[in-house]
Amino acid sequence: MDQKEIYLIVPHLMKQQTWGGDYIPTCKGIVDHPLVTGRKIGQSYELFGGSKLIPSAWLPKNKHRFFEFYKRSKSLALFLPHETRHISLVDLIADDPKGVLGANIAQKTNNTMPILIKFTQAQGNSFQLHVKEKHESETWKAKPETWYFLGDGLITLGLKPGADLKKFKKICQKTEDYMQEMSKRLKNKTQKMIETRRLVATYINRRDPWQFVNCLKVKKGWVVDLSSGGIHHSWEEDKEKLPQGNLVYEIQLDRSDEKSTLRCFDKGKIKYGGGIRDLQIADYFKYLDSSPKTNDPKQMIRQPEDMPPKSNQGQEIYLFENPHYKLHKIVLPAGQAYKGQTKGSFQHLFVESGSVEITSCTDTTKKLKLLSSWSAFCPACLGEYQIQALKQDTVILKTFI
Repeated sequence: MDQKEIYLIVPHLMKQQTWGGDYIPTCKGIVDHPLVTGRKIGQSYELFGGSKLIPSAWLPKNKHRFFEFYKRSKSLALFLPHETRHISLVDLIADDPKGVLGANIAQKTNNTMPILIKFTQAQGNSFQLHVKEKHESETWKAKPETWYFLGDGLITLGLKPGADLKKFKKICQKTEDYMQEMSKRLKNKTQKMIETRRLVATYINRRDPWQFVNCLKVKKGWVVDLSSGGIHHSWEEDKEKLPQGNLVYEIQLDRSDEKSTLRCFDKGKIKYGGGIRDLQIADYFKYLDSSPKTNDPKQMIRQPEDMPPKSNQGQEIYLFENPHYKLHKIVLPAGQAYKGQTKGSFQHLFVESGSVEITSCTDTTKKLKLLSSWSAFCPACLGEYQIQALKQDTVILKTFI
């Protein structure tokens, strides 16, 4: 097929047992679908190596609600009404790696999509870090990662000045030992879950692992760039102050958690059957960067005032750029247009708010209407394209390499 197309990306929805909700499907207009109703959706993969795409020419008229639902391990339910055809990103790249990814990207990545983009609704997660690139090994791979907040959030980021790492590590290890004992009691059915949760909460509150890290409130529009690696981080939760949890647009190198995420504390989470998460406490502290400058949150957080418009008459704002990926924000008043150019890299477009029509400038018959919270994929060979804001003021997030 002709690679110079504009593709609708079929979102890959992920059910989460411990966090998530209906925010993502509500934003996408699919919350009433039977596959989604009543389920906690924690993430939508907006772009990854396994993405499915629908060329604009294959889209049924006035139909826009397509998704892939990940129900459980190795089980997918693909909702494509009216027998809509689609193509996998893998097959598209295989047909023309340089044309789809860009020549330099195809060469560096061995013809694979290198990044993962996630639209996330999350409550608290574990204390964790990713190793620096210089510390990569057969065991651990670096995972540069960056967060753009779609709403206010709560996080921990970096070590507090003067944090006692020996005490921090000891508390993490003692807590892990305690969780193993709680797990054993549940599995042996010598203790009920309600009592287990009470005991765990009391134990953790007395030891307070949060005393060693920076606990921060972040605002909508802020960026947290963890791409350098070696930095402690987590999402936090407060169901009264932050009922929807953390709403985050994440960009990262596509590396599996098993090979890239080191955890030292899982906040007392335990399943009804007694299952608990494996932790990597020794390696977490081995690869933790403890230098005061690196752990200063100001080194990793960018606020809107730090992001002046850089091009296109103030329409385009550089949110962040690092060696692995770039994210720009395009702000368009209703009816206004933006001219973009792929310039040797694929481009991913996500509508943060409003709605747009994207049109190829070399073939105006190729156009795609994109609604709020949906994504489009533009191959590197597309060249020049236009984004037209429709009836509302619109914000688009543009990711590329």
